[in-house]
Amino acid sequence: MPRKPVSVEVIEEGDERYVLLTYANGDIAKRGVQSGRKPQRRPRRPQTRLKLPRADDPQL
Repeated sequence: MPRKPVSVEVIEEGDERYVLLTYANGDIAKRGVQSGRKPQRRPRRPQTRLKLPRADDPQL
């Protein structure tokens, strides 16, 4: 089961920013934040085409 952080903080040290994650068992994880990155976006899904029955279709 994945661990869930108890608290999340953003700290600045000089010109760099970090995310500080604190877990229930006392572990602390510090991850760097890249502010110059573009935001991640989901890939664009192509539109689904609807199949409409044709007027001359014998199955109607």
